[in-house]
Amino acid sequence: MCKKFCILAVMISIVLSSCAPVAFIGGAAIGLGGYKYYDGKLVVIYPASLEKTFDASISAMENLEYQIYERQRKLTSGKIVTTGSIKDQIKLSFKYHSVEETEVTIRVGLMGDEAASNKIKDKISDYLFNK
Repeated sequence: MCKKFCILAVMISIVLSSCAPVAFIGGAAIGLGGYKYYDGKLVVIYPASLEKTFDASISAMENLEYQIYERQRKLTSGKIVTTGSIKDQIKLSFKYHSVEETEVTIRVGLMGDEAASNKIKDKISDYLFNK
């Protein structure tokens, strides 16, 4: 009983201090370098090159039946934008961290949609690691 209480106390203190450590722990369990949702954006670190992450994101967006309006990939960055009104437009921004690490920022709509962002994150992971 005491052990369970101590574990619960540690978990609560982590959550109250910041949700980011919990998100990073959860992300590591499913093959992500980490992720956090803040200010309407989901920021994900994928342990894959920019090229592979960008290509997996294109495939994921097409699989989710979003129409891609703009796609742009440079040496250290990239961007994907879907068509739609401002309130339901999706923007993915890519940033090179290292040869095997890419940061992706996902924003759904003007104010953000955490559930939709997580769905996109999971679909990108599927294309990166399961296919």
